[in-house]
Amino acid sequence: MFRLTNVLHAGAGALELQNLTANAKGSTQRRISAADLVDFGLCPHRWVTAPDPEDPLVAFGPPLPEWLAWAPTIGQNFFAARPATYEARVLKCPNCGSKGPAASCTKCGLRRQNTLVVRNWSTGANYCQQWEEQKQALGLRVLSARTWESARLGADKLNGDPHVHALMAAGSPSQMLLGTYTDPINGLVVPLWAWASFLPEAEGPKGQLVGRVLETANADPAQWERSVLGRGLHLEAALTMSLLNSEPSNNRSKYVWAVLEKAEPRLLARRLLSNEGLTEGHTRLQELLATYAQACAAGTWPNFERVGADFQDAWRTADIADWLTGGAGDHGGYLAPDLVEQGV
Repeated sequence: MFRLTNVLHAGAGALELQNLTANAKGSTQRRISAADLVDFGLCPHRWVTAPDPEDPLVAFGPPLPEWLAWAPTIGQNFFAARPATYEARVLKCPNCGSKGPAASCTKCGLRRQNTLVVRNWSTGANYCQQWEEQKQALGLRVLSARTWESARLGADKLNGDPHVHALMAAGSPSQMLLGTYTDPINGLVVPLWAWASFLPEAEGPKGQLVGRVLETANADPAQWERSVLGRGLHLEAALTMSLLNSEPSNNRSKYVWAVLEKAEPRLLARRLLSNEGLTEGHTRLQELLATYAQACAAGTWPNFERVGADFQDAWRTADIADWLTGGAGDHGGYLAPDLVEQGV
């Protein structure tokens, strides 16, 4: 059973994102996402032992163009653009313009004047180093001027698209959903979270929709369909809708993505998850949550390899199974259900 416990707006959501790693993976207090379930489903042991990212806000949060498009103050509170240039004082001859450490110009015989000149930003310059240290001391993530401008271009694409803008304006954008799943077998309560870039008012004309802004290398429709399965985005859609629809006032039935290509010119694509994809997402979500609850309650996180096998049985036969190529198989390509059940 799913339950929505809180909806955090952009600022509070950004703070909560940074606290996601406060509890260790594998603990019953750890709040997990669909991406966690995808990685758990591929190999429980690898997921639980892999180190957490150094910066949860960047790793788990929305892409920077979303912050700049709809929550610019959040972007400015957590990120800083490295300037392209800086001003430096140099000794410069008023006649020939030569610069140097000497007080007088050897060519003109004139005394050099203290002058401000514009230089390209350099990480080796003392001023530039001090500037970055000051920003980092304030908790800001320093980005290159090129990265910042590219993100601004992406933000402009989001705001400039009439359909994306209409969806954003239909409610409050950039919200973090907090909730729980209670396992019907062992009663374990699993803390959950999901991000909704688009969350139109439930009573409005677009109230059946919810979705996210994502970045990708290639927004080509065929490429995107493959990435939906590979990245487990259909599970994220199912989790988001399950949390929202646990409230009687919600009846979300359609999940959309505004997809920005990472490289300039930052092409924008609009994608809608099919009914079949959403059904598959709900099926795998329920299965993986049940398996996760079982593993979490037992404190057992199996690896690929069998425990206690003799030498002959310790070697698995390698074959080109269906799930390796197309995501088919009893559990949609995820190993966790079999691994946890068999205790291998």
